[in-house]
Amino acid sequence: FNGTDNFINSTLVQTGVTNYTIEAWVKTRANQGVIINNRGAEAGMSITLAIGPLCSTTRGAYCTGSAAGIPAMGLDSNGIWIGTNGLTAVNDGRWHHIAGVFNTTSGNSVTPASFRIYVDGQLEAGNAGVIGTATSPLTGANETRIGWHRPWLIYFNGTIDELAIHNRT
Repeated sequence: FNGTDNFINSTLVQTGVTNYTIEAWVKTRANQGVIINNRGAEAGMSITLAIGPLCSTTRGAYCTGSAAGIPAMGLDSNGIWIGTNGLTAVNDGRWHHIAGVFNTTSGNSVTPASFRIYVDGQLEAGNAGVIGTATSPLTGANETRIGWHRPWLIYFNGTIDELAIHNRT
């Protein structure tokens, strides 16, 4: 991925999600990039796995602790971000295994505690961020995109390998 205009667009749509794991090997020197999301252009309840910083004045200061090269996973929709950040920067040009886990029960409120981030096999409990509210299960509005977040206009710059999505924790 070159960080400007290429991504993989699949026809897969996230539907009725209460347990979800995304894992991938990534290699990048970029400070920011979206590994995968399912939001589309609409207000679908996407689970997004990204590398920060995820905050800006246009998106609001809703992800405390999001910083250059730090992985994050959360629920993402129009005016909503509920998620957590890791602690280890992965923008050192080396291969890192990142896994994000979402686990909740249908009908429950989604909170930052619903998410976990693992970097190179280690659970990391960085700062959490919350704006808005949501209840599980989660359903995306459009196709799943690898390497690009359409509403944020953020691409991935680097290599993504062995991406896997599981409907379990």
